[in-house]
Amino acid sequence: MSKLQLKHRAHLLHYFTLFLVLTISSIARTQHQPIHWQVSAENPAKGLTLGYLLPKEKLQTIVGDSVKLKLDTNNMGFLMLFIAHAKQYTIDSTSYDNLEIAHILIALENSLTNPFIITENNEHLNQLFARYNFEVESGEIELLMVENGDSLSTIASIITPQGSINFSATCVNIPGDVKTMQGAKITAPSDAHCSFSGDESYRPISIFAAKIENQGINWMSQLKLPENPDRIWLNTEFIWDFKFTQE
Repeated sequence: MSKLQLKHRAHLLHYFTLFLVLTISSIARTQHQPIHWQVSAENPAKGLTLGYLLPKEKLQTIVGDSVKLKLDTNNMGFLMLFIAHAKQYTIDSTSYDNLEIAHILIALENSLTNPFIITENNEHLNQLFARYNFEVESGEIELLMVENGDSLSTIASIITPQGSINFSATCVNIPGDVKTMQGAKITAPSDAHCSFSGDESYRPISIFAAKIENQGINWMSQLKLPENPDRIWLNTEFIWDFKFTQE
């Protein structure tokens, strides 16, 4: 092979290597590009939260021994069973209709972890959560709030092929002051490098008595949650602006 041919091959190899490096860098940037998940004030969501104070040992069996829980002086941590509904939401700049989602959220020292998620036939959300290593199941989710003068009736359910949770309550329809959380961070249970974080706000309405029924295998039976939560509240005028990231 002549010196000219060797030089030509060397140039080709150099350009190929440069192209490969740029392509890999581009893919890496794309994989780590934050993705927005938003519900706006123009179409606010609504939510229902069942809050449980639970012993450290019980929570540790859910999240694993390597995770550091946020605990009070009695060595108790906080778990939330959360259901949300929105008529409209966006992923990046694309708008979608009908969001029904349920989470189990557990308070950690500097964030929350989200070990269980159920969505209702939502391929867009499922793909988004799965991309960042959140585990998602499918089920039927309902959350209705009906105003009756000064009272507000709430019906909610989470139904899967294995079992169901059904909730009903009536409370005084007096929303509290706006609660704002800035920089809230929710991590994937199997990969702390994956999370969604950002700002949210809502007006809470406290519920002091509710009827909760569960059948078969569901989150309440799996996690052995008490029949009566320590706190129950509604999230009204509920909006958020989260970014999914992979550090």
